[in-house]
Amino acid sequence: MTAPFVLLAAGLCLCLGIAGPATVTRASSTKDISTAHLAPLSSLLLFGGYNASSSSQYLTIAGILSLASTFSTDAPPITSLDPLPFPTSRLVPVITSRGGNGFDVHLSNGVMNGQLGNRTFTYTVTANGSSAPKVKLQSKVIEGNVQVPFAPAYVAAASTKMDAMDGGVNWAVGGRYYPEGPFVDKMWVFGRDGPPSAEQQTQPSPSPRADAALVPLNGTHLLLSGGYTTNTSTTHSDMWTYSIASKSWLKYPHSTTRPRSHHALVVFKHKWVVLIGREPPLVEVMEWTWGSKPKVAEVKGTGPQGLETTAAVVVGTQIVLVGGLTASEDKDDRLIRVLKIQEVKDGAGAEALAFEWYRTKFTNTFVFDLDCLTFLGHNQQVKHFHPTALRHSPQLTIAFP
Repeated sequence: MTAPFVLLAAGLCLCLGIAGPATVTRASSTKDISTAHLAPLSSLLLFGGYNASSSSQYLTIAGILSLASTFSTDAPPITSLDPLPFPTSRLVPVITSRGGNGFDVHLSNGVMNGQLGNRTFTYTVTANGSSAPKVKLQSKVIEGNVQVPFAPAYVAAASTKMDAMDGGVNWAVGGRYYPEGPFVDKMWVFGRDGPPSAEQQTQPSPSPRADAALVPLNGTHLLLSGGYTTNTSTTHSDMWTYSIASKSWLKYPHSTTRPRSHHALVVFKHKWVVLIGREPPLVEVMEWTWGSKPKVAEVKGTGPQGLETTAAVVVGTQIVLVGGLTASEDKDDRLIRVLKIQEVKDGAGAEALAFEWYRTKFTNTFVFDLDCLTFLGHNQQVKHFHPTALRHSPQLTIAFP
């Protein structure tokens, strides 16, 4: 087993990769970490989480991972920040611009010591030339009056792409009132002001569920995948797109290759959706602009066989994964993992994606992709859609062959 990675924050020591008592059933024990990818500052911020093998399970850790240079995943360059004011996991992150001088990262709700969080606090990130950005926790804490239930689908890995959408926004869909309460199908919208507001949705809509996955497809639509209802044996494989403008859902015509919950979604180059976790096969991919069927992806290299509630963000041609539970027999106990993406042709000559675990490195090779710096979804037409398609909004036409 590799040497432990230790992250220190305000006296809290989080050790990953240290063999524990026989009762510990996970090799990698930290999940439910929220992140904020600040692409113009080459930085990934990490907040809170849940450590399944610790007596202090809900965490106050906060850190910044530099993406400015190549690094080893055995020793990722994480610098500690001011700790969270409360031990919290599953925080909903919202990024807003500070006029070219940096960003504010607002963190709301979440779960703290088995109770639903109901507060919002903010980290201010200031550009610092060629040096690492300056990050400061603001003293103001906003008390909310809306409580989002446990385990909704939300974008755990917020990015500056989302800052261009209505000046910073995030969403939460579904969840359950733990431990005995019902599963719900509501949607909440989070903005820079802190407490979320309920969104009125048209029907049909996804059935009530918890621990589904959510990702922005572009500036106009979201994708919801999976989740579970009643218990973890009733897991969904359906997918739905959501129009932000019309507040309406459209069911995707295909299901994932297996039911999935506690997983992550990312979008690569506007058209590819990659699903990661929880059980094997770990990675699926689909070309959503054509309405294609998800396929199990080819993944080379050595990586986790399963991964529960990781936060995933695309950086160039790599997916950076933060946290996530792995099985006890799994020797991949890293906090940071990197999955390389390669565009290839399949056996029929069609476009496809292949993946490889970068066991020991993240490469800062810059790939020119405007999506890294600005989010073009509001103005961009997706040319692959069929002209007879159903129309979600004036900006986007969706066809499902």
